[in-house]
Parts: sequence; C-alpha cells; structure tokens
Amino acid sequence: MIRLTVRQTDCVNLSVHQRNCIPISIEGYQSHRITPEVYRGDYDVTSFVAQPLLTTSLVLPTNEKYMIDDVTVYSVPTREEYNEAGGVTFTIGGS
Repeated sequence: MIRLTVRQTDCVNLSVHQRNCIPISIEGYQSHRITPEVYRGDYDVTSFVAQPLLTTSLVLPTNEKYMIDDVTVYSVPTREEYNEAGGVTFTIGGS
C-alpha cells in the first residue's frame, strides 16, 4: 500500500514502469473544479474623450470571467483640417 497526501498547492505525477498490471484504487478522492462565469459584455468597444464632470474611464467587467474572444478597443476618431488662419485644426471625437 502506498499512501499519498495531496495538498491544494501540490502537483502529483505518478509513473509506474512494470511489465505487469498493478491494480490501483483511489479512495476518498475529491475533485473540485471551479468554472468561471462567461463574460457576456461587449467585445468591441470604442474609447471616448473624457468630458468634465463625467466618467473618465470605461471598465469592462471581466474580472474572474472566462473570455471567449479578444476585446477590441477602437481609437477615438480624430480629424485634421487646415483653417483660415493658415494653421491646422485638430478635432478629437465628434464628426
């Protein structure tokens, strides 16, 4: 008889190299598998320009969730246009 104690942080590899079969029984074995909840939120999001007195960040509630795909974060739309003063107007967000 071989007694084997496995703790939560242990990893057990058992190899038997014999030509004949060795009967093995495991008693009192308990397996616990925690399956994380699947993330059901958006996988395609667009960043945004922070406005005063409004939220300044976007949080996707993915902590301890199983993700079925990559999250794609699109950039904030920007535009450059020459203005009448001879300079360039750089617009962040908007159309």
